[in-house]
Amino acid sequence: MNAVNDWPTAPPPTPDPTDEHTILDVPAGQGVVVGDADVEGATLEAELASGLAKGNLALDADGSFRNVTASNGRTWDSFSVHQRSACRFL
Repeated sequence: MNAVNDWPTAPPPTPDPTDEHTILDVPAGQGVVVGDADVEGATLEAELASGLAKGNLALDADGSFRNVTASNGRTWDSFSVHQRSACRFL
């Protein structure tokens, strides 16, 4: 029998709208890798796939992030991450 490194799994994200000029600090315990799992038990890390169109984002490998929203009114923005385990991306 050969061991296989399976893909990590992740729940769907939940958006958190914020007002303009708002700093959103999200700790690792509530960040983008919470609820994600690797069936082999590997630690998962977050890697930015695409950043914000408006505002600024700082993403740490532990899933914590800081989002400073743009000052152009109430709009939606988003970012995408890859979940990295031993050798695969989700």
